[in-house]
Amino acid sequence: MRKANNLISAMKGVYNEWVYNRLEGTSDSVIDFDIDKTAHEARDTIRIRNIRNVASDRSWHAFKIGENFEIALNIVYFAP
Repeated sequence: MRKANNLISAMKGVYNEWVYNRLEGTSDSVIDFDIDKTAHEARDTIRIRNIRNVASDRSWHAFKIGENFEIALNIVYFAP
């Protein structure tokens, strides 16, 4: 069996809401990117909104884009 991965990117507000709903409905996962402008300086954030058949953390996480477009997440884990 051959497996294929596709990445489809769409910016909110460009297309009709119907288009976004169709894309999200047919996708195995939805990852949101945003710029948080509420802090002292703007910061890039990411969240996994949905992954089919997998539990995920839906909260926003800050990340930085480094040299060679490497992405570093700023996630803090707390032990119970």
